[in-house]
Amino acid sequence: MKASATPSAARALQRILGLAPPLEHERAMVIIRDAILAIGVLGIAIFTRFWMLGGTGFSGDEAVYSGQAAVIAGKSEMARYFVLISRGNSNFLMFQYLVAGAYHLFGISDAVPRIVSAVFSTLTVPIAYELGRTLFNRRVAIGSAILLAVSSYTIALGRLALLDAALGFWSHQKLWLYAFAGAAALTIQVKVTGVLVLGIAALYLLASGEIREIRLRQWVRGGAVFILFMAPALIQLAADPQQFLALLGDSTRRLSNVPSSYYFLKLSSYEGFIFPTLWVLAVVIAVRWRAQGDKLLMAWILVGTLFFQLYPLKAYNYLLPLIPAYAVITARVIISATDRLVGAARYPRLARIMAPVAFGALLLSAVAPISNTLAAPQGPGLREAAMWLAEHTPKDAGVMTISQGSAQYAISFYSQRDAYPFGRFRLATVMPGGEILPPQLSSNGTPRDWVVYWPPRLIEGGVVSYLVYWIDQPDDPPDDPLVVTETQRQFRTLIEAYGGQLTYTVYSHHEPTVWIYQVGKLLPHPTLNVADRVPSKTGVDVRVQGAGYSLGSAVTLYYHRSRLGVFQADAQGRFTAQVRLPTPVRTSYQLLAIDSAGNRAIVTGLKAT
Repeated sequence: MKASATPSAARALQRILGLAPPLEHERAMVIIRDAILAIGVLGIAIFTRFWMLGGTGFSGDEAVYSGQAAVIAGKSEMARYFVLISRGNSNFLMFQYLVAGAYHLFGISDAVPRIVSAVFSTLTVPIAYELGRTLFNRRVAIGSAILLAVSSYTIALGRLALLDAALGFWSHQKLWLYAFAGAAALTIQVKVTGVLVLGIAALYLLASGEIREIRLRQWVRGGAVFILFMAPALIQLAADPQQFLALLGDSTRRLSNVPSSYYFLKLSSYEGFIFPTLWVLAVVIAVRWRAQGDKLLMAWILVGTLFFQLYPLKAYNYLLPLIPAYAVITARVIISATDRLVGAARYPRLARIMAPVAFGALLLSAVAPISNTLAAPQGPGLREAAMWLAEHTPKDAGVMTISQGSAQYAISFYSQRDAYPFGRFRLATVMPGGEILPPQLSSNGTPRDWVVYWPPRLIEGGVVSYLVYWIDQPDDPPDDPLVVTETQRQFRTLIEAYGGQLTYTVYSHHEPTVWIYQVGKLLPHPTLNVADRVPSKTGVDVRVQGAGYSLGSAVTLYYHRSRLGVFQADAQGRFTAQVRLPTPVRTSYQLLAIDSAGNRAIVTGLKAT
C-alpha cells in the first residue's frame, strides 16, 4: 500500500506546486477551471431563485397547492378551504407532500413552498450539466448549465410555489430504463402533463434504434418499477375515480383564445428575443446534424412543443419542462458552430476562446431580463388584503373576490376566511366546507354561474359581507376574451348594486392594486310592501315593510310630499313601520321610502279601504 500511495502523493504535490508534466498539469487546470465555473453558475442559479422569495404574497394557484400541503401537514383549519384533489390537469399531490414535509421542518408560511420550488429549479441546473456532459462533452455541459441558470423564464417560475419547477426536475431522468420508469411515474404525479415523457422516450427509442436493444424482461422490470412508483397516485385514483375523471374532464374542455404565436411571445416577454430566437435556430441546425444526442433532445422538444401548441388550453408556465432541452441543444450548437467557424483542428486555442466569448455575451444579454424578473411583483396584494380582513372583520364574514378560478384561495390561505370567486372560468369551485361545485356552462359554452347566479345569492343570504376588487394582468390567457375587461366591469357593477363601501386599499409601489369594499345592502334594489290597511277619520293606518336598504341606516317615509317619520333599518337592511297615511288617500299618490344613501322604493295604488 505504501509503495503505491507514494507516487500518487508525489503527483498530487507536483500538481499543487505546478511541477506536473505539461499534459497532466493542463488536465488538472481544466478540471479546476470547470469546477470554478460550475460553482459560479450554481451560485447564479441560487441567487436568482432565492432572492426575496417572500417579498410578495400568493396569487391563486400557489395558494391552492400550499393550502393542500398545509392540510397534509395536519393544519386542520385549512381543511375547510382546501381538498386533496386538484380541479385542473394537475391531479396528484407529490409536490404538496414535499411541501408538507418542509412545513413540518420550518413551519407554515408562504416562503416555504417557494423555497421547495426554488430548490427543484436550482437542482435542474446541475442536471442540465450532466445531461450535456453525457450526451456530448464537458464544454457543452458548462454551456447548458449557464443557459439554464440565467433563463429568466425558468427563474420566474422557479420562484413560485407552482408544480412546474418540480415537474421540470423529474422529467430529466431518461438515461436508463429503470431510472426512467421511476422518474416518469414521479413526473406524472407532479403534474398529469408529465405523461409526455412517455411519448418523448418512445419517439427517441424509435428514432435512435435503441428500442431493439431492450429485451422483454427489461420491459417487464421497467413496467414493475413504474407501477411501484405510481402507487400513491393509483391509490388516490382508486379512492374517488368518478370525481377525478369529472375534474379532469372539466379541465380538458377549457380553451384559450390566443394567437398561435402566444408561447413565443410569452417566452420573449420574460427572456427578451435573443434567447427564444437562439433556441429556434439551434433546433433547426440540430435537425440537420442529427447526432445521437440531438435525437433525444429533438424528441423532447418536438413532443412537448407540438402538444402544448395544439392543446386548446394555454398557460404561461406549461413550457418550463422544455427549457432544459432547449438549453442543452443551444449550448451544443454554439460549441460546435464556433469550433467549425474558426477551424478547431487548426486553431484549437482560438476555438477554446470563441465559445466562452459567445456565452459571456449571452450572460450580459440576460442581465436586464433577470433584473426585470426579480423586480416584478409576483402577486396583486391579496396577502395584504387577507391579513387586513383577518384583523378587522368578524370571523364569519364571507369574502368574494374577482377571480379566474383560484384567487379566492389566497384570501382563505392567509386569513382563514370563507372566500368565493367572481368570474368566468371552467374550473370546479371548492366551497368552504369541502363541497365541490362543477362549472355550469351556458348555452354558448361560457360559464356564468359565478357572475349571475352565485354572487347575488351569497350576498343576499348574508354569506358574503366583503368584496375584494384587484387589478393585475394575469400571465395565463383568459378562458374567455371577456374575462379581463367585461368581468371586471361586472364586478364593479356588483359592488355598486349592493352599496359597497370602500374600507381599505392596498398599495404596491405607491399605486393602488386592491380595494376592499363592505357590502352596504342585501338587495340591488329596495323593496316596499304595505299591509294591514285600517281606515280612520284622519287617514289610513298601514304597516310598511322595507328591505334592501343600507345596513343599519335611517329610512325616511313620505306620502304625497308629507313626511311620515324616520325609521331605523336593522343589520340586514330591513325595517317595519306603523304609520297613518293622511287623507285624502288616492291611488295616484306615492308612498316613498328613502335612506341616507339615496336607496329608494315607491308604492302607488293605495286605497282607503
